[in-house]
Amino acid sequence: SRYTFAYTLKNKKQVHTAFEEIESITLEQKNVFKLGSDRGLEFKTSEMKQLLSDRSITCEYSQPHVPQQNGCAERMNQEIKHKIRVNLLAAKMPFSFWGHALNYVIFVYNRMPHSSNMFTSPYQMVKQRPPTLKFLKRFGCLVHYHDVNSKTKFAPNGKRGYLLECTDTGLIVFSEQHENLVNSCDVKCIESIVYGDKIKDYPLPLSDSLDISDTTCDLNSDSETSAVAFKNIEFIEPASYKEAINSPEKDLWMEAIKSELTALVDMNTWDLVPKSELEPRTKIIKSRWVHKRKLEPDGKFRFKSRLVIKGFADTNNYLVSEIYAPVARLGDVRMFLSVVNKLELFLYQLDVTTAFLHGELEKPIFMYVPEGLEEMMELPVRSLDNYICSLKKSLYGLKVSPNLWYKKFSKVLLELGFEMYPFQTCIFKRQQDQKFIILLIYVDDCLLASNNDDLALQYIDKIKNKINIKNLGSPRKFLGLEIVRDLPNKTIFIHQKTAILKLLNKYLSPDDQISKNSNVSNYMFTQYSRT
Repeated sequence: SRYTFAYTLKNKKQVHTAFEEIESITLEQKNVFKLGSDRGLEFKTSEMKQLLSDRSITCEYSQPHVPQQNGCAERMNQEIKHKIRVNLLAAKMPFSFWGHALNYVIFVYNRMPHSSNMFTSPYQMVKQRPPTLKFLKRFGCLVHYHDVNSKTKFAPNGKRGYLLECTDTGLIVFSEQHENLVNSCDVKCIESIVYGDKIKDYPLPLSDSLDISDTTCDLNSDSETSAVAFKNIEFIEPASYKEAINSPEKDLWMEAIKSELTALVDMNTWDLVPKSELEPRTKIIKSRWVHKRKLEPDGKFRFKSRLVIKGFADTNNYLVSEIYAPVARLGDVRMFLSVVNKLELFLYQLDVTTAFLHGELEKPIFMYVPEGLEEMMELPVRSLDNYICSLKKSLYGLKVSPNLWYKKFSKVLLELGFEMYPFQTCIFKRQQDQKFIILLIYVDDCLLASNNDDLALQYIDKIKNKINIKNLGSPRKFLGLEIVRDLPNKTIFIHQKTAILKLLNKYLSPDDQISKNSNVSNYMFTQYSRT
């Protein structure tokens, strides 16, 4: 039948146990009466001799240096070695995975048609039924498998791994996160990506800037050349305060943390209250630090840290009207830019610093003292352990923060004479004779346009007197949209080239080719095409 078995053994003395298992499997079909070997000492151990004697099996040895007498087995050994080597090289996997590659090769071989069986597979010859090929996938390919050990209901239930072995009931996967073997039948295989294609994590340069201007300005540049700027760069950011202060860029992150805490203290965000003054069973909420590298329009990185309260632990009850906050739709942004271009208006981008801190809380909320506050206030370590923060202003993470900020900002604009559009609550207008200003709000990002530059700058200063806001000048990047305005030709071009290149860097391997034109002629796209 040419049905093949293969076992990985720690030493050759275990051959008799493997043969005993093979003999028990084949006993269901036919009795084993002869064993052919090449005079290996593993076939001459006392355990092996006793096993052959008990089963009445004759052992037939080939002559020394004449492998032709056992040609079928010798040829099979050579074929298996070649296939193991090919699969490991094709998947770019370490040779330490050779045992799994062996099992994979045997699984495929037994299910392939064989000429000596009239092109019937060895599996069908032995099992008397066609093989199941449902889980026959490429060795070493990327696999997304279902994680049955997910800790919470809403945690991601899919994990990444790489296929090592196939079975009739599922796959054996090497988990990328836990670096262990997982048996799963609930899988999705991406056979165009293999183990060696995964992007390595490269540390970001320690300099405070990285010039990638070719990817943000020259829209007509070669896409393959532009993509090089993002190749081999992984934007690794600290996941906690502890990671930030222990990272190679400690000074930069500490500066960002100090800046955020200084803004919180200056805005009188909380009062420090002794824990002893709280009522029993008062809910105290924890906070965490979120660190981001933000790419500025000039191609440099800005280190930004944000203190976020874990608002999901807030036990206060709120009405929908207390937590809902409107934002402008992307369609509104495109319409706004279209009007600016049509009327040739002056255009400015505004950014509110610590926007949510402008909202005043109506219900009491208590928070543990955030990490880093003692260092910022130059106090001894653990000197604030017996204190908590009684919040006076809304923080990022609270359910009511967006609503309170929108109410605050809209109130300021109405006091300055702006009017809200009746069917779009995030667009405001102020008319003064023939001069006018239009303002679009998306949380803390704003676009301001006017037909009079002096009037626009005048009202930007008036808003600054009431809210901590920065004038970023002519917009180059807004809500992920990159804006290129050509005043002489009266055009505005919107694109997301930087975001696309980041996606290419994340999901393409270094060997993948990037097409310059999406409309490639005479090309048949498949489910996993990557061109």
